[in-house]
Amino acid sequence: MNNAVKHNLGIIIKIISFYMLVTFVGQSLFKEYIVWPIIHYFVHTFQNYKNAIDIFIHLDYGRIVGRISGFIGVLLFYFLFLRFVDKVPIKNSVFFKKTGKLKFFLYGMILGTILVGITISITILSHTIIVSSKMHGVISLLQIIILYLIAQLISSTTEELILRGYILNRLAEIFNPNFSVIISSLIFGYMHLQVSFLYAGLAFLFGLIVGYVFIWTRNIYFCIGIHFSWNFIESIVYSQSIFNVNVIYPLLGGAKNITPDQEGLLSLPALLIGLILLVSFKNYLKINPDKIVNLK
Repeated sequence: MNNAVKHNLGIIIKIISFYMLVTFVGQSLFKEYIVWPIIHYFVHTFQNYKNAIDIFIHLDYGRIVGRISGFIGVLLFYFLFLRFVDKVPIKNSVFFKKTGKLKFFLYGMILGTILVGITISITILSHTIIVSSKMHGVISLLQIIILYLIAQLISSTTEELILRGYILNRLAEIFNPNFSVIISSLIFGYMHLQVSFLYAGLAFLFGLIVGYVFIWTRNIYFCIGIHFSWNFIESIVYSQSIFNVNVIYPLLGGAKNITPDQEGLLSLPALLIGLILLVSFKNYLKINPDKIVNLK
């Protein structure tokens, strides 16, 4: 076995090890037996603190605490893996790139907002889903928005760090960009397979969009922006917290009582439009698909 084969095989083993570590240890064991109990104890012990965030607990306590716990676990093991397995300085991670973080995050939010806006418009205009507003006070409405802003920012950062920040980043070192994006997107689809095959397939297409964004821009914040804005806007519209939602055709509209929501077939046009937009703006953004990412 020559050195190149050994090097490539070593990276593949590291990718598999990283995925198992962050998902089964960081997001499961560490989350369930260490972080979750600490947060749960803190919230229910200090009553003044509990009362201050009572609306958050009432709306989404289990999921928000789960997301925070999972994020802490993934972030911790990501940095430990970089430092002690890859032997790469933390400053070389995707979080500390010198390119404009806020600018690319905003670019991603714009693209994600356009795509989810297309999806929501199609589902409502086609009467696939009927939406009516609930009565909320200003304070209550603001608390709900802040809750989902925090929840979806955490969720999108966690998933992008795993899939694009590490797995795709390392795949691109040894495979061509297209193959690397496809493999990482298949993994992303697999992560949503427990919901349905349809949801997994749509997640795969979404993975292609954010995968090519990462390969072409080398900026994780662009990916987080797309992921966050899509999930956040869907949560605001479809979570049943601000609006009453009645799904007439579940296959087309998806399940609209969870956050983020299970997608229906009417998400497909927006995902295809997203791929077209990426290709159209490729030259404008001075994207270089042939540049190899290297952690070192």
